Parts: sequence; structure tokens; C-alpha cells
Amino acid sequence: MAGSALIQRMIIMVRKDRLDSLMRLSRASVTQLPINFLTFLRDHTMSAPYWNRDNLISHYQKHPAGEDKECWCDLKQEFPGPISQDGYEQSSLDVINRPWLIFQAGRKDTNHDNCEQVKYFVDDRLCLTAVNIKSSRIKTCFHVHINQGHHKILSGDFAKLAFLNKWKHKVSNPQILIKNCSQSSIKLMRTYIQEFKATKRGVGC
Repeated sequence: MAGSALIQRMIIMVRKDRLDSLMRLSRASVTQLPINFLTFLRDHTMSAPYWNRDNLISHYQKHPAGEDKECWCDLKQEFPGPISQDGYEQSSLDVINRPWLIFQAGRKDTNHDNCEQVKYFVDDRLCLTAVNIKSSRIKTCFHVHINQGHHKILSGDFAKLAFLNKWKHKVSNPQILIKNCSQSSIKLMRTYIQEFKATKRGVGC
């Protein structure tokens, strides 16, 4: 009965999209919740993300067909490149379908009074796809470079720690969801997750 009651409470909170309440369930933080429980929370608040065609062309030209050509060739193992626009679009959707981290936040470097809330998806290679929550339009997809802008494909727990440490300076008051990570990885990331969640510096939304 106790297990059934807990499941009912989980479902109610998911429907209300109250991730902040979820974090306090049974006085547990996100780092203490079981992996299958976190996976259960898969994006109930957004329609299927999609690209506006002009925006897709713009970001394709900026990243795979532009300054990040070698980076995307390496990620996709397609040489000499650039990768195709269809390949870039599919990669952005793959990130959404297979993230290890999802977070919702406002960007700190915005100058708008009423800035949009964005949901970010990050995969194991640190490819990031950003989606406008209200419209479900994909804003961008790019590979996060940890080492001062230089491309290098990182993986494993080190990549996750490096991402959390770098992006805590770029977002404001994020709500986060950890997916597809082992309990040992979450334990290792505990401090970084708490710092990431507590971020309040700079301009927020």
C-alpha cells in the first residue's frame, strides 16, 4: 500500500508540473531519487519539439556548415564534411530523445524584460538542444566546448561534471532533471548539482 500511495503522489505532481515540489518529496533531493523514478518524468509539459525552417538553416550555417564544421564531422564521424542539414536536424532531435540532463531556465545574458523560458537537453557527448517551452520550437543545437572554446569530445562522469560547472554561470534558477545516470554518477555529481540548482547570479528570467 505504501508503494501505491507513493506512485499516486508522483503522478499528481507530474501532472501539475511541479518539479520543485518533487525535489522535496519525502525530504529527498534529486540526487537521492531512484533513476527509474526520474525517467518516469519524461516531458509531460511540451509538445513535440520542431525547427522553424529559417532558424534551422541559420543555425546549420553557423555550426556544422560554419565555425564548428570539424566539430560536427567528428561527432557524426562524417568526413570531410560538412554534415548535411538533415543530419544536423536529426542530431538535435536525438539529443532530446536521449539526454542525461534536462533543465528549464532563463539565460543570464539576456537583456529582455520578459524573456522566454527555455528547456535544455544535454546528451552524453555534451551536445545541447534548446527548446522554447511555450511554442516547442527548437532555438538551437550545438556542441558545448569546455576548454575555452576548443572542440574536444568528452564523455563519462568527467564530461557531466565539467558541463554543470561551466553552465552554472549561464543560467538562472534552473529546474533540473537527471536521466539515464547510475546512482554512483549522481552521487559523484551531488555537489555540482546543488551548485547548479542554486545559481542566481547575473540577469535572470
